[in-house]
Amino acid sequence: MKSIIEKIKESVEAVIGKNRFHYNDGNGLNIVLDDANYPCAFAQLIETGALEDTLGQYHERVSVGVFFADVADVDLEPMPNEQILTECKQRALTWLATLRNSDDLTLVSVNGTDRVYIKTDGYDVRLTAFVVNVTLEEVRGFGVCDVKDCDCGC
Repeated sequence: MKSIIEKIKESVEAVIGKNRFHYNDGNGLNIVLDDANYPCAFAQLIETGALEDTLGQYHERVSVGVFFADVADVDLEPMPNEQILTECKQRALTWLATLRNSDDLTLVSVNGTDRVYIKTDGYDVRLTAFVVNVTLEEVRGFGVCDVKDCDCGC
């Protein structure tokens, strides 16, 4: 059984390319993003979530900010970075649109968006990112028939 973050990773990489989604804590991301292939997407560790009980099936539900990022102009000049931001936004919107047909995840809500400008500590990589803060839920739940040695006949 895949974790919800594996499902998020697969859905994002279907839009931006293989091995371009990164998931770690803040320090880990800082290191990974110095050498990442761009454009990419990333998310910080999910620390809380919920379980939704739908007809006896438990579905994990999480809220997460997914950053769609690319290398920024060194001086963070407004107009060139606005073009980078527009491209990042396009990738984010494409991902959201593909979730409508996902067999793994349901887009419960878009909770907000952010525009961020990031400078990593290691190699001084500057990033421009469009962030979508979303609530996602697993399509397939876990119920009594998923318990080992279930003999309920379902």
